[in-house]
Amino acid sequence: MAIPFSNREIEKSFKKLLRKGMVSMKNKSEKEILDILSNAIEKDMPDVWDKIKNNQKSRLSDIECEMPTPIKPRRNLPIKRISSIAAAFVIIIAGIYISLFYGGGILKMFGNKPNMSLDSRFYIVEANNTLYYQDFTDGSKLYSMDMNGGNRKKLCDDYVVNLIADGEYIYYQNLNDQKQYRIRTDGTKRELLANVNGDVVIHDEFIYFTGNNGIYKINKNGQGLEKLSDVLANTLRFYNEKLYFSGIPTNNDSSNGGIYKMNLDGSNIQKISDQTTHDFKMSNNYIFFQIYGNKISHYIYRINIDGTGMKKLLDKELTTGTFDIKDNNIYFISSENSTPSLYKMDINGANITKLIDNFEATTINVIGNTVYCYHPSYGGRLFKVDTERKAKLEILTNYNKNNTDK
Repeated sequence: MAIPFSNREIEKSFKKLLRKGMVSMKNKSEKEILDILSNAIEKDMPDVWDKIKNNQKSRLSDIECEMPTPIKPRRNLPIKRISSIAAAFVIIIAGIYISLFYGGGILKMFGNKPNMSLDSRFYIVEANNTLYYQDFTDGSKLYSMDMNGGNRKKLCDDYVVNLIADGEYIYYQNLNDQKQYRIRTDGTKRELLANVNGDVVIHDEFIYFTGNNGIYKINKNGQGLEKLSDVLANTLRFYNEKLYFSGIPTNNDSSNGGIYKMNLDGSNIQKISDQTTHDFKMSNNYIFFQIYGNKISHYIYRINIDGTGMKKLLDKELTTGTFDIKDNNIYFISSENSTPSLYKMDINGANITKLIDNFEATTINVIGNTVYCYHPSYGGRLFKVDTERKAKLEILTNYNKNNTDK
């Protein structure tokens, strides 16, 4: 899925809209203020406004925000009412933005999590016993490090997401220009592959990825770009010589949502489920997902790869809407008595085991026997979890930097 705004762009838009709203609030009724804000959104952020009109709910439950000092109001509208309306406006826009941009689930942002980053997603892959990742301590640039978090090395200055590794190259989307690139694992030979962007999978000598208006295929060397489908897609997966993808409902076609499969040449497209989902995983001839769209459900569901046999695996809701699957186990964050913890269970929803108590993450990546967990508090923190010892170690953080900057 193409990302509509960068962090800097959205921050500028927030401030711009707030300035407009606050300046225009003098002598206005509550209804007039709301009209001003909605008109400003529609003019400056049309993609977000389309989501509001189509009732696409946010996956953000709480957010910290710092309000500008409001202009002293006249008697016809109390200052508290103005502040609450403006605060609600910021929460709605921020929630929709994070829903569009990251799809990372519900973020619990109050309490003991200061300096919360808007980046709820974190990207990390492994190749040849080396980790390649989006370094949130340095502008989300591409870095490498060893499996324990040492020997960090910057590979390029691009703002990278959707990382894929094949052992020789790292393939990624550059948010600075919204294009697809690849670079060797030693940081040399950076190459532009395509002027479209989105989720990526690699099979044999081809790269498959989603774009703004469909699904594409290109040779690893950047030659032979071919459009496979007009379906607007989000997540893309390769499984059993087929491509599976989640469709995105549009203004013109709400039925576009659901889970699809097709041949590698783009033929025989079939919709196997009407359930709208942002992200899904595949294992043991099953598809695992959460339900999004007009009705959001942060439970893990499972269907067969032909779309039949839908089953809710767990009565626990996922606290942050993220999970990963490795070796027939599902790793996820859920809360018990309001305390989030890291759990694992088998792919049938049984044998639930608590791994780390009082722990939260918005991205989970299982690599080998290690679970890498990211949380956006303090500007970003990355933990390495040993599943056998049930112990965690923080290996990358902005915590000290943020405290120094205060």
